Amino acid sequence: MYNSPYPFNQYINTQPQYNSGRILFVSNIDEAKATPADMLGNPIFFYNKAANCIYVKQTDATGAAPIREYQLVKPPEQASTPNPLEQELQAIREQLAKLNKKLEKPVSKKGNKDAEL
Repeated sequence: MYNSPYPFNQYINTQPQYNSGRILFVSNIDEAKATPADMLGNPIFFYNKAANCIYVKQTDATGAAPIREYQLVKPPEQASTPNPLEQELQAIREQLAKLNKKLEKPVSKKGNKDAEL
């Protein structure tokens, strides 16, 4: 115990270290195809800025290394349907504007020239 190879209060990493993959920049898919795959199964990511896509090359259980392609696809724009609450709020604002105009009109009463609301 006194001659232990591990000093006290020292962290010992017992978890295996895995390589999470590497990222390479390419100009086309042919460069990704020409790069050898990692035989341990770690993925290799290829970023093609011109085509705005990512290629992933990884060996599978059979030993083949297919290339998967991922592209950013923007969803189609939906027709903007008005929100019923916004429509109701707009109607209330219009009613308030009409009432404000009525209140801003001078009100005169017969017999009292200085009368105001």
